[in-house]
Amino acid sequence: HVVRRSVAIPAEVVASALDAAPPELRTNFNRLTIVALREYTERQRAIRLEQAIAEMAADPAIQAACGAISAELGQTDTDGLVR
Repeated sequence: HVVRRSVAIPAEVVASALDAAPPELRTNFNRLTIVALREYTERQRAIRLEQAIAEMAADPAIQAACGAISAELGQTDTDGLVR
């Protein structure tokens, strides 16, 4: 399935994108746009994941649960190690 869109992009943005693009994408603006949108989407997903992890790390309830787990498993930290 292909979605066709007509967009107005400032010339300096296009020039900058083409200048930064790898050689194989410089002659195919459609492909460059697809790659750029996919990379943007992946970056945004990663940012949202990092934000969610940071929120969880700052949550007092999660910190308490992690502390309890760590305390419970702490006694096994040296299992299998020779002193």
